[in-house]
Amino acid sequence: MGAVTTHLELPEHRPCLAVVGAGGSIGEQLCRRLSSRYRVVAITGLGTRVHAADPDGDIEWRFCDFFSLTDMEQVLSGASSAIFLAHSGLPNAKLEQAYCSDMDLLMAENFARAAESLALEHIV
Repeated sequence: MGAVTTHLELPEHRPCLAVVGAGGSIGEQLCRRLSSRYRVVAITGLGTRVHAADPDGDIEWRFCDFFSLTDMEQVLSGASSAIFLAHSGLPNAKLEQAYCSDMDLLMAENFARAAESLALEHIV
């Protein structure tokens, strides 16, 4: 499944910050707090969250399969900085015997490789 993007018309003078794993309660609150200083791109693995409208219209939501390097590069494109908060929580990559820590490592590696290939200025 390819990346799905919903675009908003936001002022371009703010630096673009991507938050990977923004669908969780911490990620969503972080996005809201940072949206006044940054053009926030909230990246989630929850397709239903992407299609739910942002009531304030300040945050651009994008869907990503965190296990796909190509998807990760697409959703991080245009960002100057990124924060990685994603975790698998439960096995969700159709690998029934995988440990969550192994799945988290795969997602983090895709994030790091995508950030490097896009020459992001800062990652957390």
